[in-house]
Amino acid sequence: MNELDLIRHMASTSGMSLRAISVAMGKHPTYLSATLRRDGGVGASTLAKIAKVCGYELRVEGHGETVAVDGRGDS
Repeated sequence: MNELDLIRHMASTSGMSLRAISVAMGKHPTYLSATLRRDGGVGASTLAKIAKVCGYELRVEGHGETVAVDGRGDS
């Protein structure tokens, strides 16, 4: 699953639109759709914020460990 599909999946399962997710993140209502349309991607921090708003948690796994990404960075 690529990043865009992941965001769409989280939005769909949470019942939220991209507009609602943007507002819940404290951004302009068109922020997320414009960002995805413009450059096709978001950073890990933004992806973690989207996940949190949708009721998910972003994790990175490898080398026998799992690390949660908290999304506190700039985006």
